[in-house]
Amino acid sequence: MVVSLVMTQSAWGFWRSPGFGAGVALTATLSEPVVSVSGAAWTSTVHVAWTPSVTSGGVAATSYVVRRVDTADGSTTAACGTSAASPTTAQACDDPGVPTGTHRYIVTATLGSWTSVSASSPAFTTDVSAPSITVTSVSPAPNGNGFHVTSPVTVSLSASDLGLSGVQTIGWRIDDGSLSTVPGTTAAVVVSGDGIHTVTYSATDAAGNVSSTGTHVLTIDTTAPSVVVARAAGQTNPSRNTPIVFSVTFSEPVTGFSAADVVLSGGVGGSAVVSGTGAVYSISVSGMTADGTLGASVVAAAVTDAAGNLSTASGTATVVRDTTAPTVTVTSFNALAGTLTLTGAGGLAMTDATSVTVTFCPGRGILGLSAPDFSSCSAVAVTVQVTAGTFTATATGSLTALSWYARLVPQDLAGNVGPAVLSGAATLL
Repeated sequence: MVVSLVMTQSAWGFWRSPGFGAGVALTATLSEPVVSVSGAAWTSTVHVAWTPSVTSGGVAATSYVVRRVDTADGSTTAACGTSAASPTTAQACDDPGVPTGTHRYIVTATLGSWTSVSASSPAFTTDVSAPSITVTSVSPAPNGNGFHVTSPVTVSLSASDLGLSGVQTIGWRIDDGSLSTVPGTTAAVVVSGDGIHTVTYSATDAAGNVSSTGTHVLTIDTTAPSVVVARAAGQTNPSRNTPIVFSVTFSEPVTGFSAADVVLSGGVGGSAVVSGTGAVYSISVSGMTADGTLGASVVAAAVTDAAGNLSTASGTATVVRDTTAPTVTVTSFNALAGTLTLTGAGGLAMTDATSVTVTFCPGRGILGLSAPDFSSCSAVAVTVQVTAGTFTATATGSLTALSWYARLVPQDLAGNVGPAVLSGAATLL
């Protein structure tokens, strides 16, 4: 019969008896496996290998069980898919999915009912934990409206590693720009130029783990709103009408525009009323007390944009205020070869006559020497333009009367109609 004998060391023994009350006790040692570990730095798959466990008589262990020891708390976990119920007969295995930490491995060899436990392997550190990264500061800080009104702006990043390998690099890009990378745990991203910018960033540790991608959006607006004042569409120049209207166009939507920001110049008097919203407004001026050149402009710092930038000053737009009727004079009036010709002067100023309506009527009486009634005569009327301060009006056709008179009515650009002027008689020759 065979009797098992458990020894106190890594050994095994048995009792052999041929019978008849006699027997021999034999013993042998079962060597401890020597365990080694290997793998790429920080990898989560550790290759575990061990020397075979054999008895002093050369009998090899029949199976092995591998366990992983976490050096942080001493806890052990079955490794390489082995267990007492499912050992391996190999002398190496891969242990996948090893969590972040520093680990050692122990191999238990089994031969029959005897076991031999190895010493702990050398330590192997794994890192499968991604680092984290945050924006620690933005300088200068945005104003109360969320805008940066100076440039450049520095976005400071800081990363830390939840694993053991340590942060190796920080990478970022601005908008659709190229990727920039710096070593270490901090980075300063410099953003410049007006507009909405997006900083995209991440961190990578020495094990190759990459953090979640973060973004920071910022708006830089350092440009003051500009403004243009002009005559409004449909506003004539010169004008005899009220109100006189100017358009005001800012380079971007603004707030705070009022009549107090409008300067009226030219000495014609009047008051301004402002209407509009966003970037487009109008100035209506009424109550003028004199003729002249009415100017309108907007002062500096009149309004603010969304970022809080104050506006610049505008130029001055003008409209000539003209409520005075124009006048003309007759220079000559004659009748020759069946043609009436009248010349006159209307002045060179913008407010002077620009057109003259000349009505020719035959004189009354036998010889036509009496002035006609222009409201009922058989008239020949022409309208001519004043050019360089002078004009000429002619009439031809069936001019049967001997004597003719002319009535002149001037009009200027503003629409003012001047008093009628009567000429003396011209006799056809």
